[in-house]
Amino acid sequence: MTADPSLGIGLTVGSALCWAGLDASRKVLVQRVSPVALLVMLTLGQIPLFGIWAWLGGDTITSWDYVLPGLASLVLNVVANLCFFRAVTVSPLSLTVPLLAFVPVFTTIAANPLLGEMPGVRQIGGIGVVVLGALVLNAGAAEERRPWAFARALIREPGSLPMLVTALCWSLTIVVDKLATQHAGFGIHGAVLNAGLGIVGLLLLASRGRLGELRAVRTAWKPLVFAITVGAAGLGSQLVAVQHLFTALVEAGKRAIGVTMSVVVGRFVFNEPVTRYKVGAVVLMSLGAGLIVWK
Repeated sequence: MTADPSLGIGLTVGSALCWAGLDASRKVLVQRVSPVALLVMLTLGQIPLFGIWAWLGGDTITSWDYVLPGLASLVLNVVANLCFFRAVTVSPLSLTVPLLAFVPVFTTIAANPLLGEMPGVRQIGGIGVVVLGALVLNAGAAEERRPWAFARALIREPGSLPMLVTALCWSLTIVVDKLATQHAGFGIHGAVLNAGLGIVGLLLLASRGRLGELRAVRTAWKPLVFAITVGAAGLGSQLVAVQHLFTALVEAGKRAIGVTMSVVVGRFVFNEPVTRYKVGAVVLMSLGAGLIVWK
């Protein structure tokens, strides 16, 4: 596939908007459905969509070389989700989620030895500004508003380590996804990932005797259908986007657009206030995104 940076940028924007829609719908769904049950329903629900994509595109697995990166992506996603649930269980969201801002940094580091990708100096600067913007946003949401107190709180929190593992795993998944889709169609890879995550989630629920939590779908099927649709579109467009752009740039772009959309959706859908921290974060992340794509 010939790389087309313009197409990659467009797909990154589309992917980020879809992830923002997924985040908003999950915010509604977690009020009715437990996190693990929601993970099961979202992942299993996406399998038919990726199956149709694979069928229409005539997807195949072209080489056994798919197995290692495909399995690695599945394992990393499982570990990331388990650590995320652990982190938000033992610590406040506002003091652990900021660590996810470092995903583009970890991706930049991992992509160099695995894919031979190294963004230019200006693009690396843009990634740094995006990370700073994410930290500014979350510092404003923290229980301790002063920057240094916020930093100390992150170090003290028991959820910081599992969230750091989550960030590391998610930074690696996009890299191994790019490797995997060199040996298999996008639809097949998306279906495999969702099937694996869904099965692991079902096993977790069964081991705890909580399969009955899946019945909550009957009272939340409309936002669930929306979440499944935008989730599949977000993952699918991301898988294609990384064929045209460096993985670190896709991650940074997603982070910048995602934060901006979280502020917009929070204000107009959930009636959340727009603070100076949020405005500052959006300005910084817009600047960072501009540095990344500016030619």
